[in-house]
This record gives sequence, C-alpha cells and structure tokens, in this order.
Amino acid sequence: NMRKKGKPNPDQRYFGLVVTISARAGDAFYPIASHISERLIVRASNPGQFENEANVHWVRGDSLNSIFHNGPVGINVESPEDALCVRGNIRLSGAVLQPSDMRLKTDIVPLKSEEQLENIKRLPIYRYRLTDSWAETCGRVGAEANECGVLAQEVAKVLPDAVRKSPNSTTMNDGSVVDEMLVVNKERIFMESVGAVRHLSDLAERLPQRAASLEEHNTRLFTAISRSASVAQLQTALAASGIQEVSEGGPQRRAHAETVIAT
Repeated sequence: NMRKKGKPNPDQRYFGLVVTISARAGDAFYPIASHISERLIVRASNPGQFENEANVHWVRGDSLNSIFHNGPVGINVESPEDALCVRGNIRLSGAVLQPSDMRLKTDIVPLKSEEQLENIKRLPIYRYRLTDSWAETCGRVGAEANECGVLAQEVAKVLPDAVRKSPNSTTMNDGSVVDEMLVVNKERIFMESVGAVRHLSDLAERLPQRAASLEEHNTRLFTAISRSASVAQLQTALAASGIQEVSEGGPQRRAHAETVIAT
C-alpha cells in the first residue's frame, strides 16, 4: 500500500486477480471463461516486482509428476534462444539421451574415416582461462574458470556445421556486450573423433598382416640372392648384413648360417 505522509499515493499500483478456464488441444490453449476481480492493493516491500509479465503456461503434464511448458526456458538467462538455456553448471546423475532411431532419419550417407582423422588432426586443443567478465556472468569464478577445449573460430574452418552464431547479443555482468557469440556443438566434434579412432583401428589391424608380408618378401629376396651368389660372395654379403651377430648367437644359429652358406 503505497502512501506518502499518510495520504494516498498518486503512483499507487493496483492489481487484478484473473481466473481463467482454458481448454488445451495439443500445444494450443483456448480460453473458455475468465473473471477479473476488483482493483487490489498488494502489500509488498517492492511493488515493482509485480510488473506485468508475458503469459507463461506451466501445467501438469500427461505423465506422472511431470510439468509441461510450451516455449523456451532460461535459467540465469533472460532471453533463452533454445528450448533450455542454462548459464552455469548442470549436475545430473543420469545420462543425456538423444533419439537416434534409423526410422527417424533420411539421406543416410556414411562418412570417410580417413577424412575424419584429418579433420581431428586440424583441431588443436588448448588450455585456457575464461575472461573475468564471462566467468562472473556464468558463475564460474576461481578454479572453475580454467578449461581445456577448442576455439569456435578454428572449429568453424574445419567443421562449419559444428558452430552456430547466437542470434541475440550477450550482456555480461559488467555491462560489456558480445555480439553474435559463437557456440560449439561438441557432440558433432565427438562423432568426428569416433570416426578418426575407427580409421586408426583399421590401420592397427592391418599392421600384423603388413609386417608378415614384408618378412616374407625379405625371406624370398634373401633366398634368391643366396642361390645366385657364390659361397664367397654369399659370405661377404652375410657379413655385411650382420651375419656375425647370427654366428655369435649360439651353435644352433651358427649351424643354420653354415647350412645357408652351403646351400
């Protein structure tokens, strides 16, 4: 009740209690009946907190103990740009689940793992510290301001679809403004890393086969040389290729070397 020196205040604010019965069909609400009370005076230490707000619908959902809201939700964010925008840490005890059913997808094209490996090699990882203004705005002061990760400008050159511009300007707690702040889809980078690891795995699986092939090739080459060369030439070739180490390896290896020379 705003009064000045015991007299009514010309700036007195009045409120009205509105009761509305609405029908919900899908995502739309249709008012059936409404009633507004007479002017009310609400006693509050800060009447300004009762400013008119946009219509916000929070209703009980169809499932048990659920709440439904149609529209973006912001936590510490006044102008959310997505379904849920959070400025601060998120702590959860479960997993983040995303639909990935093949029946929900079209134009499915497999990616080349060798290209994904090259993309990952072009993305350097940095250790950095958030600016004081941004850390304070996000509530990440102290040690929480230290991070390691990528730079959005560099990611945009390699994976353009992993970077997006914020349509709204971002105002810091100190009043500074960042226009078109870049945000990164780290899920996209993670999937690129999976493809890169897959390519490295394929290369590792082929290493034993390649080593066996090279060993067989060397054996055939050694056999061909030993058959075409004289004993003296072979002894010289063996000595030049380290046969001394073989002869010093014991009677069995020395006998094997003599057998090869004799052959």
